[in-house]
Amino acid sequence: MKVKKSSSFKISKSQQEKLNTFQGGSGGSVLIVLKYLLEIDDKVRVNGLTAKAIANGISKLYDVSIRDSLVRGFFRKFFNVGKEGENSKYQSYNEGVVKGNTYFAIATQIQPMTYSLLTTQDEINSRLS
Repeated sequence: MKVKKSSSFKISKSQQEKLNTFQGGSGGSVLIVLKYLLEIDDKVRVNGLTAKAIANGISKLYDVSIRDSLVRGFFRKFFNVGKEGENSKYQSYNEGVVKGNTYFAIATQIQPMTYSLLTTQDEINSRLS
């Protein structure tokens, strides 16, 4: 027996914004990676985290679950960094523009791979010296 629904769901404007932030595709969910990286401790961000650690941090901080592949996709899409190899199109480091700001990303080629996001020349100098 089906129960007839007498009312529809209603979501607030802030809930709509949250849903839009975490939606897939070219925008939302990949940009949550940037938002998270800019909110954590600078030293941790500069030294690097695995895709799994970033995804777990996003889950804890924003109470939303994302996959490691989304984190890797963020670095691939905006910086073209990832696992280097004979047939790979990815680089180990590169700069890119995200939401109008220029950042420098490093994919450390060890297992497990770690990703660093650097926001200033001082961070680049400290990481590479």
